[in-house]
Amino acid sequence: MSLSVFVRNDDVRGELDKSLVYLTERLLSNGVLLIHAVEPKNMSKEVIGWLIAMKKAYPERLGIIQHGFEHKIKTALPLQGEFGGGRPFEQQRAEIHQGKLLMDNYFGKLWNQVFSFPYGTYDNNTLHALALEGYNGISTGIRFTRKRRMFNMVGRFIGVKHLMGQNVVYFNEQVPGLPLREYPVVLNNTKKYILPDSGVQKNFLELMNEWHYLPQSIRCRGILVHHRYNSLQDIDELTEFLIYLRSRNIKFLTLSELFNDQVDNS
Repeated sequence: MSLSVFVRNDDVRGELDKSLVYLTERLLSNGVLLIHAVEPKNMSKEVIGWLIAMKKAYPERLGIIQHGFEHKIKTALPLQGEFGGGRPFEQQRAEIHQGKLLMDNYFGKLWNQVFSFPYGTYDNNTLHALALEGYNGISTGIRFTRKRRMFNMVGRFIGVKHLMGQNVVYFNEQVPGLPLREYPVVLNNTKKYILPDSGVQKNFLELMNEWHYLPQSIRCRGILVHHRYNSLQDIDELTEFLIYLRSRNIKFLTLSELFNDQVDNS
């Protein structure tokens, strides 16, 4: 079976900036599946209205999911983040619930009940809260160092989600023991994060080299983007890379194919 791809764009929030609009228009006009991960507490009427209009224009190419609650660090070192980190279950569930209410109010039935994690942190409390609140999926991430690949292989072999304090990633499969399907991103468009709020992006050749390094067993490949770190030229580089993938017979998924169990994972 052929490889397939989707793009997840994190940190969609209050400002309708040029990079958000340009990324969306460039990718959707080229047939790419783009998932916008929305911070529910930080939204504005302008961005909500624009997202609804784009979703109606591209119902099968634009997805809307929830990205945390307010994107604030609430856990301690070494894994600082908004969720996970031993935060009490009821605290996590309360924020997840509030975020879901906001998403329903903003988007009605136009959003997919999939949750991604600011800073990438989550734990069993997070996952059980999501399951109880009726979510059907999570979107995570993984870096393919040799050590990380071996760790993930062992965790999947014994069928656990957490092992030695780290999260095991399941590729477009159900999380063991929970009604949550996992949709990870496996390639990051950002080369280097620069505090407090910017980054250096990978160029076409860097993206291509990293793509070919990914394990062949990963047939569905999510790409992570942060529009707010990107210049318009960066977005053109990413778009060029995606067009290259299409020329190599890489499939650009539809929303239904990604979320309705039609993706080949073998």
